[in-house]
Amino acid sequence: MLNEAGSAVLVFDGRLDNWESLRLELLELGARLRNRSDSELVMQAFGIWGKDCVDHIEGDFAFVLWDSSLQEAFCARDRMGNKPLHYYWNGTEFFFASEVTALLASGIIPKVANDGMLADHLSLYWCTRDETLWKDISRLVAAHTIKISKEGLKLREYWKPDLSKQLEFADDEDYIRRYLELLREAVRRCSRSHLPTCFEVSGGLDSSALFALAEGLGRAGELPAPDIEGYTLAFSDDADADERSYASAVGEHLGRPVHEVQPTAPSLDWLRQWAARYGELPPYPNSSMAIGIRERVASQCRALVVGVGGDEWLVASRRYYAEEIRSRRWCRLSACFKADAAEFGASQATRWLLRFGIGPLLPARVRKVLNHFVLKPHAWRTAGQAWLTPSLRRLASSRMASLDARLDDPVRQVGQRGRQAMLLSPANIEAKESEERLAANWGVELRWPFYNLQLAEFMFATPERIRLRGSSDKYVHRQALVQALPKAVLERRTKADFMVTYRRYLGQMQSEFLNELPRRRKAWVDPETAEGMYRATQAGPTRDGGFEWQLWGLFCCDAVMCVDFAAGIDGHFEGRIR
Repeated sequence: MLNEAGSAVLVFDGRLDNWESLRLELLELGARLRNRSDSELVMQAFGIWGKDCVDHIEGDFAFVLWDSSLQEAFCARDRMGNKPLHYYWNGTEFFFASEVTALLASGIIPKVANDGMLADHLSLYWCTRDETLWKDISRLVAAHTIKISKEGLKLREYWKPDLSKQLEFADDEDYIRRYLELLREAVRRCSRSHLPTCFEVSGGLDSSALFALAEGLGRAGELPAPDIEGYTLAFSDDADADERSYASAVGEHLGRPVHEVQPTAPSLDWLRQWAARYGELPPYPNSSMAIGIRERVASQCRALVVGVGGDEWLVASRRYYAEEIRSRRWCRLSACFKADAAEFGASQATRWLLRFGIGPLLPARVRKVLNHFVLKPHAWRTAGQAWLTPSLRRLASSRMASLDARLDDPVRQVGQRGRQAMLLSPANIEAKESEERLAANWGVELRWPFYNLQLAEFMFATPERIRLRGSSDKYVHRQALVQALPKAVLERRTKADFMVTYRRYLGQMQSEFLNELPRRRKAWVDPETAEGMYRATQAGPTRDGGFEWQLWGLFCCDAVMCVDFAAGIDGHFEGRIR
């Protein structure tokens, strides 16, 4: 999009959530809006506020704006990192694109593997948010901007959660009421479409809640879309993964059908072709299984609302003990202890009080010693590195230490540490970008109400105890949706086991893992250890994935690095600024 004077050009991907209030604000400031598009709002906002325009826009977005009068480019990515933006900078030229594939297709950028990211994927511990699998290609980090001018490239973080804020309501009902208001508004904003808006309805608490709230908005005449549609996966041949009974209960409760779609299992050749096209890891099996839903959505809609983020924000620990002790709220501390003792016994409640009440408040040096010798929370990291070659293992360890240091920011409430780690998690960013790429391949736009800005700020400002009460996790969420969801879903404590999707693929790859792949990648992993991990996986399934995740990571990394990109990529180059 060009501005009215023709002096600025905007390349924009995304959606603004505050389109209504921003439009009014711009009109009051004298802006002349040429149309009702979100990109016009961004263009006008930049014209009024310049680089500070990002402080005035909310939603999922990535954009680059070139101002010829200033001879400057300005790039921005949304606060939650829901829209991707990748770039290459050689000191004189700036290349940018939504996806790595376009940059690799330019023929200018060296195709050199990033050993650090390979170590991350093979050890299952992602350590940076700005790196990619390619040494010279970076991603713009969420909530950051770039200015490119004759002075060079300058990065700036324009937002981070305010860890000093605390929201203290008189009772639980106030938290529940406010949470419901915020979630309902997030769903309303994410539902905007000129076509019906589609929802994934797994039958879990999170996706079911979004669908139910959208249905309520429609009945109240407040839904900014003509209708909604719900979809769920039908694992008819695997009871552990099948959630149709819960999804059906949601549909019956709302009086609206939830369409069943068979899970998809692309061939291994298809996955390798994906790596060839994108220069990125192919989709994980528990992601590609939903391709059928994306295809159905693309045939009649444009937007697909998903429940990703609910677990990240709403699952809590018993660190509410530490929060109550630090705040000297002795009555609430006593109430938490009595509730736990009544349900789990006094001895268990006492252990939790010591571990999650006293432990987190000890000096950092003491906590580090206890973690190492008593709790051993990082033991799985060592196990994840066991199959790496010595050089890659050393690299993985140094990157882990660097990440731990960056996450050691001071917090006001103990529970904020977990939410901060989730927000900054490189693994979460990788996963969301992979989902975005998969949906975009079918022309579908993903929307994530749980990553709404106001909802995120609420989560950082509220105490841990509203998320966990006795054995009831996601407490504030369950209480807020009492009227909207059926009892079977509200009281659900189980999770579907989608590791069946991994096991099916790995079962087809016996020859590859025992004869070819580990030996081909002996610069990455020890072949004998890798073969032993494969045999252990085939000997019996594990609920948490275990070796399945790592073995799949080896297959994916190998698929990317085996590619002849000159022949494999059919994407278009997106942008270049001299």
